[in-house]
Amino acid sequence: MSSLSIAELIRALSQIEQDMGGSKSRNPRASIINSIRFLSGHKDQTVASLLSLLSEKPAKSPTKKKPVPVRTEIVDKHLAAMKGAGLQPEQFTAAVDALKADKMVRAAELRQIVKEFVGSTANMKSKAVGWGLIEQKFDREWKRHNR
Repeated sequence: MSSLSIAELIRALSQIEQDMGGSKSRNPRASIINSIRFLSGHKDQTVASLLSLLSEKPAKSPTKKKPVPVRTEIVDKHLAAMKGAGLQPEQFTAAVDALKADKMVRAAELRQIVKEFVGSTANMKSKAVGWGLIEQKFDREWKRHNR
């Protein structure tokens, strides 16, 4: 089998595919056709050389992503809106709603906003948690001011 060429294998599979015919063999035929398409890229090799090529471990690509820098203009815009609302619930709610609706705000920006507005991001595991931390901070400040 090691001396069998891929071209010979393609010819044999093509003959099988042609001889199958009929609608009952649609799925097996599709598999054979896909195999032929794959093997066509290796026509000049033998089965043994293709097997050795396929058994080689691919080089590992770096899986660690570089941290994306925080876009400070987005952070500053939303922080200014929330701080500008003061202790006015309607204005603060509008500022938080705008933050939630802003598709440009990624987790990195929200984490920075939470850090600057709340003082900590220790419990922020998702955007929803981040928004909740912001709202809890406002609620605490509002309650303390309106006692």
